[in-house]
Amino acid sequence: MNARRGAFPLQHYFYRQCPAGHYLHTLQPGDTLYHLAQINHISVTLILHANPGIDPYNLRVGQQLCIPSNTSPSNNTYMETIQAMQNDIDMLKAESQAQQTHESNFAASQKTTRVVKVTAQELQFDAVPVTFPGNYTGHYTMGSSYPYYLDAAMGGKRGITAKDNFGVWHTFVYQETTP
Repeated sequence: MNARRGAFPLQHYFYRQCPAGHYLHTLQPGDTLYHLAQINHISVTLILHANPGIDPYNLRVGQQLCIPSNTSPSNNTYMETIQAMQNDIDMLKAESQAQQTHESNFAASQKTTRVVKVTAQELQFDAVPVTFPGNYTGHYTMGSSYPYYLDAAMGGKRGITAKDNFGVWHTFVYQETTP
């Protein structure tokens, strides 16, 4: 089906269904099959069997995979909670005008910045010479790369906006120093 000329483009949404005993995971920057297997206490082979046809060497951010749930009841509850949280985050992103604006303006950007430090106290990207205070563990993973853009300097202040592991854009403002 094609959209009419001059009209807003149609958006098609595809929600993958996973079989019983599996949960849906949307790949985020830094995700690997090995990492997903480790955090779910399963093997990479189980993930590959649950997703026939995927190329493990060509995974894409936003790609959806069915992840077999570990059979322990506590892990199932944990995974259900994680999936519910991700569903809530996705819903809030869809309702947030700021997130929609960031996504429409910058999602196609090829620029990435690597996280060089993330602790319970601070965060640092390689794209800017500043360490930002705050606990961003879980949002960003040390050594992983994330889409970003820089805001122009205004009164000596600059900003970097980077997408996190959950697909949420965060803006960090800093004072630019002059040599």
